[in-house]
Amino acid sequence: MLLSSLHKTQHKKYYCLSCLNGFNSQERLDEHIETCREVNGTQKTVMPKRGSKVMFKNHRRQLSVPFVIYADFESQLIPVDGDGKCLRKTQSHEMCSYGFKRVCYYDGKYDGEYKSYRGVGAIGRFLTDVLNETEECNRIIQDEFTKEAVMSVNDYTELEGATECHICGGKFSGDDKKVLDHCHVTGKFRGAAHNSCNLNYKLTGKIPVVFHNLRGYDSHFIMQGVAGLGERIEVIANNMQKYMSFRVGKQLVFIDSMQFMSSSLEALVGNLDKSRFKRMQCEWKGQDLEMLLEKGVYPYEYMSDWSKFKEKCLPGKSAFCSSLKEESVSEDDYVRACKMFDKFGCRSLGDYHDLYLKTDVLLLADVFEDFRRVCLDNYKLDPAHYISAPGLSWDAMLKRTGVKLDLLSNVDMYQFIEKGMRGGVSYIGHRHAQANNKYMSDYDPEKPSSYIMYYDANNLYGWAMSEKLPYGKFRWIDVGELDLSNYGKDREKGLILVVNLDYPSELHGKHNDYPLSPEIKLLMIC
Repeated sequence: MLLSSLHKTQHKKYYCLSCLNGFNSQERLDEHIETCREVNGTQKTVMPKRGSKVMFKNHRRQLSVPFVIYADFESQLIPVDGDGKCLRKTQSHEMCSYGFKRVCYYDGKYDGEYKSYRGVGAIGRFLTDVLNETEECNRIIQDEFTKEAVMSVNDYTELEGATECHICGGKFSGDDKKVLDHCHVTGKFRGAAHNSCNLNYKLTGKIPVVFHNLRGYDSHFIMQGVAGLGERIEVIANNMQKYMSFRVGKQLVFIDSMQFMSSSLEALVGNLDKSRFKRMQCEWKGQDLEMLLEKGVYPYEYMSDWSKFKEKCLPGKSAFCSSLKEESVSEDDYVRACKMFDKFGCRSLGDYHDLYLKTDVLLLADVFEDFRRVCLDNYKLDPAHYISAPGLSWDAMLKRTGVKLDLLSNVDMYQFIEKGMRGGVSYIGHRHAQANNKYMSDYDPEKPSSYIMYYDANNLYGWAMSEKLPYGKFRWIDVGELDLSNYGKDREKGLILVVNLDYPSELHGKHNDYPLSPEIKLLMIC
């Protein structure tokens, strides 16, 4: 099944037998194989040491990242002739512009001006510009974020009476003395802390650069440009073509906001209260702002060469079509685009492009900054420290519960539990079903009686994870010493069992639509 998988365009996928990543052509697979075994090597399972535990340790991630850069690219979509091979190439994407905005979480006066460029060599200029931004961020941190502690009488009283570290929650001891911890940006007293915790509890030097859909699009341009920088590159990749995150040099960390919020920017903007668009409000007011918060459109496929930027008006509605999505913009969206062109004084398609790019960058900044605010308020963790929502939610769980999870050091225990993992029941649903029963006006008694009912169980995983879960003291027990009366739903101890099940035939009909304890089996069809 894997090796014969077809793409929706009916082209075959070619899979690497070592890492199981799929490619659109034999040529790409051959290129991949040359390095796959060298990079991935032979896999070996290494279990944690006995007594190892997982607990929340990333206390520094409770501090807000001081600076984040929000960015976006635009491209020219240059038509190309299909090469007749299995991979159909219809367009070549060539980066033509960029825009970015530096945002300081602590004080808006340290925000950078919006910067953009449209022209040849955009990726090289972008990388140079953001590297220059890191130098400015470093200067601000070193020169401005150095406030001494400003203490009130109540602060001193709180410090004197504190028995636990406000950073890690641990008790104070003679080995790690109590000290005061304060914010170096404001001088505000934060609480009493262990000396060791206080020394490590400092602002990060990394600067996240946030794109919406970095993994699927913008990263390809960046990777083409970083080769000539001479900077060290560290990549966290899904495969050879998609990168979740990567670090350039010591400070720049590129992350994808879609790894936290997997909706379109348009949908995210629509869900945010208008009072939260602080960067947009600094640029536009009143009806101008209202118009820019609505859906914008751009003729991506029409912009196929540099001459298009010089055109004095918007092209016709047909120029806004997408051959990939096989759809066009609505009449209302097109009329709004024409109004925007006039209202904001655009004298060319280049001006309209610049406005579209700027609003995308500022909207992304406002959406993600509000997401950071919500996470810091609720979980006391800054998403800008992470590369995706799973990493953030894992730390949030460890921090909020305070749990200390035992790690399995026995490979047999690990495999024992892995074998119990089951997915949902898969089936092929018929596109058309027709009921026939006595409660229907057109009931036909000559035909078999049948009913239609739609069921949807929501939040199955969430419900299961809200129940009691195993977290420690794992051990094997002999079946002979098993007393089931010691275990149950409301007990503090649980069991993980391997059992032989007999499914009574009288239940087959009742459970036919949703059988209990499904198995994963490879069925051979003759």
